[in-house]
Amino acid sequence: MNSLNYETVRMIVSDYMKYGNYAERTIDSVLKVLKQFNVYLAVRKINDYRDVTQAEYYGFLEYSEETSEHGIKKTTLSNYGGILRKIFSILEEEEKILINPFNNVDGIKAQRSIRDSVLTEKQMEEILNSIDAETPLGFRDRTVFEMLYGTGIRARELCGLEIYDFLREEKMLFIRNGKGRKDRVLPIGNNTYEYLTRYIRDIRPKFLSRRNKAYAKYLFLNSYGKKLAAGSLKEIFRKVRENYTKLNHTEIKVFSPHVIRHTFATHLINAGADIREVQLLLGHSSIKSTEVYLNLSTRHLKEVYEKYHPLENELYFDAVEREKYIFDLLKNTALQRTQKFDEKGKSA
Repeated sequence: MNSLNYETVRMIVSDYMKYGNYAERTIDSVLKVLKQFNVYLAVRKINDYRDVTQAEYYGFLEYSEETSEHGIKKTTLSNYGGILRKIFSILEEEEKILINPFNNVDGIKAQRSIRDSVLTEKQMEEILNSIDAETPLGFRDRTVFEMLYGTGIRARELCGLEIYDFLREEKMLFIRNGKGRKDRVLPIGNNTYEYLTRYIRDIRPKFLSRRNKAYAKYLFLNSYGKKLAAGSLKEIFRKVRENYTKLNHTEIKVFSPHVIRHTFATHLINAGADIREVQLLLGHSSIKSTEVYLNLSTRHLKEVYEKYHPLENELYFDAVEREKYIFDLLKNTALQRTQKFDEKGKSA
């Protein structure tokens, strides 16, 4: 019987994740850890992945910690462990090994808390007001922050937005190829809508460049007329952080687009929004053209957003009425499906 070597495992895992529609970045991260794990196995003189035991799980994490030049965080080790378990669960599912040796291992508990990276409503307001929107670049930066806080989208999603992804009449935002290659539609509140509309009308044309026509389709541009990249976004956050510190004489401990995303979700939940509804807004569930957000219409998501987001100032929450609305919606959807089914049966 041929050995289950690194090249074979790499091909199995790569094909599995590609067919599973995993994002390219996720696949690259998994394959990178697999390569590091193989280096460790070579040190241990293990060539066949069927010979891997539970001891190799902890051994690899210790090896990674010892061989790291600049030290390694517990969060990184925790991620390594999770990826290893995923790799061997794939091998088990594809029947390349009988049992996943890492099924019952205890993962490393990373000491991190979302609460530590969530801004208060007051802080968020101060951050937004600290941005000088009187200059074209300043107004663009303010719009970027309004978008991040107003929709909860990821940094990569924001940078990838195209001009026609903004559905102006519907006050919606189309997110293409989100995490896991999932598309979704997000409601935009009045505050974000006003900034975005003015940015497109008055500010964005100043950044358009004849030399860089290929980037003209993107919503957010840099001063050279190119697509706003992750590096530029990082620089924007650095400047805003410095300016905020000068104005308020206090420093933000952790500050990044992902912090704003955490803040968006936390503020909604604190105001009474249902966790499941927030998950939908964050893009943790896929959508289909006929069944948007698991039978919750975009109209309902807009109502949730307008009720609970701090900038919209409509924090009224009636749990009974909302629950009745959802059940009525599901009941009507089921009824419509039954009628369609009956009509198809008659026509047949």
